[in-house]
Amino acid sequence: MYELLPKEESKNRIDKFLNMMDEYGEWDNVIIINRVHQYYFTGTMQDALLIFNRKSRKPYLFVRRDYDRAKDEAVIEEVHKIKSYGAILKFFGSDLGVTYIEMSQMSMLVMNRIKKYFDIEKLYDADSILERLLSVKSEYELECIRKCGEIHGFVLDEIVPKLLKKGISEREFQGELYNEFIKAGSHGLLRFYNPYNEGLMGQFGFGVNSLYNTNHDGPGGMKGLSSVIPIAGSDDKLKAGEIVFVDTSPIYKGYQTDKAQIYNFKGNVSNEERDLHHECMEILEKVSKMLTVGNIPSDIYNEVINNISDDLKKNFMGFRDRKVSFLGHGLGLFLDGYPVIANGFDDPLKENMVIAIEPKYGVENRGVVGVEESFIVTPKGGECVTGGARDIIDIF
Repeated sequence: MYELLPKEESKNRIDKFLNMMDEYGEWDNVIIINRVHQYYFTGTMQDALLIFNRKSRKPYLFVRRDYDRAKDEAVIEEVHKIKSYGAILKFFGSDLGVTYIEMSQMSMLVMNRIKKYFDIEKLYDADSILERLLSVKSEYELECIRKCGEIHGFVLDEIVPKLLKKGISEREFQGELYNEFIKAGSHGLLRFYNPYNEGLMGQFGFGVNSLYNTNHDGPGGMKGLSSVIPIAGSDDKLKAGEIVFVDTSPIYKGYQTDKAQIYNFKGNVSNEERDLHHECMEILEKVSKMLTVGNIPSDIYNEVINNISDDLKKNFMGFRDRKVSFLGHGLGLFLDGYPVIANGFDDPLKENMVIAIEPKYGVENRGVVGVEESFIVTPKGGECVTGGARDIIDIF
């Protein structure tokens, strides 16, 4: 169903952002180039600059392409067609004063185009402000996330066991799984805020392929189709006795959830492997109870890391020398959201943050075991929206 962002939702987001900027102190303009952030405020994603101006107390969307679509979709008043950034001069003059930009998103090319027409007194980074703004979800956003989680749990629990057949390749499995997610209601994308990350649906691995070295900052691995396409399933075929690692992120109305499930395909999982998987489930349960308003992410991380068993320490949150130093991450419009359950994240959790928790373990010569589920932070602990962790699912 083709839907537009509710106008009241946009207004609330804009008001909240303006108040946050005022709390940060001195500012005159904020320039936003990330298209998902532009959608968050305006309801449309175009080749454009979105500028918040302190004096006027409203956002302006300056569109290079496509203006007609922007006018159809945008729920803000100030939408203007431009051919170059020089056309913006008549709105603000040449002096932008104290300006914030998304430093992780703004290219030098675009920055130089801006500087061609405008003077900037001071330049600051808006990334962390926007991360914190997006981390606390509205009821509208939570509704989207809960629906995505419902789709997610259904597909991994009910559909995947029917797709795993002897001789199917990882890439064939990925294609069939993508189709099943679409039929179940997913909108078919995966989005990262980090501009250097890319993905299709998540990570997949038959057997030891889930231990394969990857540049993705996560505890699982993925062999991929080739060195230039390391994010798509390989041509390796499923064999009896293999552990199957499925870590996916569907999307609904722009909002994503994150969940992983392990399957035992016509084999015998050892007691040691099941014990490691169960310990990961216990950690997930422990952390979910700690996802309460006011708790500190770094405290949660250290409480877990300092109390895991000796057996789990060896390859917890990865394999060999590529273990990651976090337990979970925020998510929503982006998969790599704020906050992260890790050292260095010391701001208290807030109600209606959404966080994926992913305790996993790399078993040598076998693959990844462990779990991942997505939770909403509440005063009473994490509300799981993806169905809940399950034991390794046996397929005979």
